[in-house]
Amino acid sequence: MNEVMEKVRRHFSISTEVDEAIQELSEKNKVNRSFIVERAMRYYLENEGRQYMQLYDVLNNMIVPIHDELRRLRFATNSIDKDAQVLLEFWNHYLAISNADEFISTERMIADELKEANEIVQKRIARRRQKRLSD
Repeated sequence: MNEVMEKVRRHFSISTEVDEAIQELSEKNKVNRSFIVERAMRYYLENEGRQYMQLYDVLNNMIVPIHDELRRLRFATNSIDKDAQVLLEFWNHYLAISNADEFISTERMIADELKEANEIVQKRIARRRQKRLSD
């Protein structure tokens, strides 16, 4: 910075906040304000477009856990959706053909219809997944 350079006078309008920051830096470092502005511009021009790997590492460390959590939530949601579809298939069949006076839980007996409903839903989900992948 000890080089003798030709100086050009310019007039710029800047925000009050930036002006106060420049003033503080000027007083703290005991240099004039134009030196602060020139140094900031030189830094910007020298570093424009530079890749900041540390910043990418920090952001990546923040995003990867969130991405993993979102994946787990998606799998849980798919499982819940599958179970809900099985229930819909079961109740549809049950209400359509049954006049039963007694409720039989799946703990007591798993009906063939329930197994079939589960297979239907699994096929449906597989078709949707395949369609989503092919789009």
